[in-house]
Amino acid sequence: MTKPARIPMLSFFLRGGTKSILLKAAVLIAVIAFADWRADKDVTLGFLYLFPMLLVGSVLKRWQIAIVATLCTFLAELFDSFDWRPSAGIPRDILIFSAFLGMGLFVYEVVRSRQAALTHLKQIESESEARRAAEEQLKVLVDSSPVAIFTADSDGCVLQANGAAHRLFALPDH
Repeated sequence: MTKPARIPMLSFFLRGGTKSILLKAAVLIAVIAFADWRADKDVTLGFLYLFPMLLVGSVLKRWQIAIVATLCTFLAELFDSFDWRPSAGIPRDILIFSAFLGMGLFVYEVVRSRQAALTHLKQIESESEARRAAEEQLKVLVDSSPVAIFTADSDGCVLQANGAAHRLFALPDH
């Protein structure tokens, strides 16, 4: 199984614990807000808040993601050059908030799904190992049993037999 390709920049941001990732997201939000504040008024950088939403989506709960999306929407609206009128501002804010929240929730679900898959994989591996150990114990028990034990397929062909079954039916050992 090959490892998926990683983007070096994103893997750097996702390293560390929850506090580390949240600190990186907060710094990223502050840098974007500062750049948006200092940038030319004809250029809006509000879309860049999608990147910190990727980070917070990987470590926060749904309601916390919604709070960060609200903060990012407020900052994007605060530093853009468009006049805010209810007829244009409300739909724009709803779309911006939806994009930020959707990005955060998407990452949240991807992370949750991956954790569930890893948990399921570990469970399957442990069950497989337990089954293998049980089969080995059963084989030792059958081989050492003085009782004739054999398995046959639906056509009556003997698939396996222990030593006692070989002696009982006078079969060669193979």
